[in-house]
Amino acid sequence: MKVPSAMLRAATSARRAAAVDSIASEVLANLVEGVVVVDSELRVVRINPAAERITGRSEARAVGSRLGESLPENPEVVRLAQRCLETGGSAANRTVTLSRPVHAPLPVEVLASPWIDARGTMRGAVLVLMDRTPQQAIAEEVRRGDRVAMAEALGARLAHEVRNPLGGIQGAAQLLARRAAGRRDLEECVEVIVREVTRLDALVGSVLELARDVQGPRHLVNVHRMLDEVIQLVKADAATREVEVRCFFDPSLPEIRVDVQAFIRVFRNLVRNAAEAQASRGTIEIATCYATDYSRVLRAGSSARFVKVEVRDEGPGISPEIQDRIFTPLFTTKPSGTGLGLAIALKVIEDHGGFMRVTRRTPRGTVFEVYVPIDAPRERAEGSP
Repeated sequence: MKVPSAMLRAATSARRAAAVDSIASEVLANLVEGVVVVDSELRVVRINPAAERITGRSEARAVGSRLGESLPENPEVVRLAQRCLETGGSAANRTVTLSRPVHAPLPVEVLASPWIDARGTMRGAVLVLMDRTPQQAIAEEVRRGDRVAMAEALGARLAHEVRNPLGGIQGAAQLLARRAAGRRDLEECVEVIVREVTRLDALVGSVLELARDVQGPRHLVNVHRMLDEVIQLVKADAATREVEVRCFFDPSLPEIRVDVQAFIRVFRNLVRNAAEAQASRGTIEIATCYATDYSRVLRAGSSARFVKVEVRDEGPGISPEIQDRIFTPLFTTKPSGTGLGLAIALKVIEDHGGFMRVTRRTPRGTVFEVYVPIDAPRERAEGSP
């Protein structure tokens, strides 16, 4: 029986359409950019795996719902899709901070383009979501480099202008203490002078630590053993505040080569800040994992994988205005703070070829993320500048 040519053409066309649809599905599944397709009523009809990761919504939950229901806390994205449908043209690129359930907010660049079928009919809109976190991290590194250079110049000036007079004041106070023996009112005044001189000397020492390019010996160390030591150091203070420390460690992580004492000071500072940031009966979480969300190139020119350590608190969080300044030397929001702890911590981490960033935690709190290279360049692993 001879099959009519029209039926053959229809069958061939159907096979081609199925093949094209299969290729399109494979391409969408392998894109690093998130793709969300909506119809003319802003109902989600397709979402690729990258968009699931970026938005924090699964395809099963998103498909069939309106875009505003899938992204209830992101009206900017919804308005961008609506504008595309109204004008019939691509909406301008915009970088927005995408709020996500459970996960921290994510900076993304959004592009909305019309979805037009083979007949020229506009069926809806296609949203492309591009994670801008790596680019922002690189830009922040440049800004931090300027701040560190400023701190180095400030430290050199302080060494000359402040530390020498402090030594004279301290010596004079010690002489005065001998003369004031037996006079309680004068002894109290001398005690205040000595205490404040000691505090200022420690402050100058912290600034000089930030300015110096002196690095201690580096050794291979189990990051969890190092963090356990930090927890022991802060345990008493955490117990006083009724703050619980919880650990979520990845046992498969390899050892890292670092200045161990410097990194203990870094993590001790981060955990202490987390305890101070929240009210009593709060929780601090310390988590470790491979940093699968970054692919970086170190200054020596070789690529590296990273171990990530997160310190999470349940405090009020950091406002966007302050978030851009917390690593600036001498900037602090604490009445008795020096504004040097985070700046010094950042310098230690960057000296090891790593980096640090801070994000807001949903629904409240702050997350400090420390990235340390696993395969550090040879010259940096040996401790050379």
